[in-house]
Amino acid sequence: MSSRVKLGALLSITAVVLTTHATAQQSDPHAPGTVTEITGLPLGRVVGSTVTARISYWSTGPDGPMLSSSALFVPAGKPPRGGWPIVARAHGTTGIGDDCAPSRTGLDDFVSSQVDQWLSLGFAVVLTDYVGLGTPGVHPYLDGPSEASSVLDAVRAARKVDSNLSNRFAAIGESQGGHATLFVANLAASYAPELDFRGAVAIVPPSNFDQLLPITATLTPPQSHEGLMRRLGFVLTGLRAARPDLNVDSYMTPLGVQVLDALEIACNGARMDELTRFSVDDLIAKPLAGTPLAAALEKALEIPTSGYHRPIMLAHALGDELIPTTATDKLISDLRAGGANVTDKAYPTGHVDSVFASEPDTVNFTRQLFENND
Repeated sequence: MSSRVKLGALLSITAVVLTTHATAQQSDPHAPGTVTEITGLPLGRVVGSTVTARISYWSTGPDGPMLSSSALFVPAGKPPRGGWPIVARAHGTTGIGDDCAPSRTGLDDFVSSQVDQWLSLGFAVVLTDYVGLGTPGVHPYLDGPSEASSVLDAVRAARKVDSNLSNRFAAIGESQGGHATLFVANLAASYAPELDFRGAVAIVPPSNFDQLLPITATLTPPQSHEGLMRRLGFVLTGLRAARPDLNVDSYMTPLGVQVLDALEIACNGARMDELTRFSVDDLIAKPLAGTPLAAALEKALEIPTSGYHRPIMLAHALGDELIPTTATDKLISDLRAGGANVTDKAYPTGHVDSVFASEPDTVNFTRQLFENND
């Protein structure tokens, strides 16, 4: 069999999965992790995989069931006793339009190389797109519980597609994906207790944006203008869809409404840069302090600081141009104060390059998670 599942094999797998879980679907067709479709992946460079598939599955959004999708890669060869351990990878910001979903657009060279590496180390890899990204509905950007459910249900769905997968998994992500893995670490035990979550690697996760939001006309710190404005625009777009009661448009200038409309379909690139170059005054028509929207933003952007039961590696960039180091320092301090077992790794790089700089530590930390059998 080639490195990509042939059509006949996909149809066979689909029939088995959907037949096996027919009873569960009849009782609750939207149960988290329920597989709805299995297809091939778009072209992309991944080696060492005997099974690759794009899986559509049910997960949980801000207001209930939402569809999500993911990509699955399984190593070649005989699985170890107990099945292939899983790396659940959460991607960084790609945009919030449907065309921004990695499983639809194909993996870029960086993600492909990451998948190759984990396959060579004996891990199956599951890559979620997150709810609403490539599936119906607006992607609720930086909604932590939705991100976590997307990752956890991707693991559930993958195990229904391939019985050779273990229930043991670790979550790894960068930027938005780092934010997602922190919520996976916080919610795995309660949301998916049948899975054996081993720990998380969160690389340059956005945090403490609730303290840095432009509820006045001034952004703090100034050097994070681009990162804050981009994330604020995405979050506002998601809130506008999930919380119509907030009437987000009423807080925006006419240009601000146009930008939110455009962000719903924009992906990373020149167009995204154009949409996020504006200042707070360009987009927001009135002060947010003390408003229902400010309260909703604060709640949406809050990261839990207690309730972590597995080790976390948190990697951050000392030269990060998007996420203030002061915000990350506070996150680490708060997590430790809340009882989390945090391994702090700092790198003398910018935001993007931190992923490459942290790679050896990420591999070593993750492999140790699976060597620990408690």
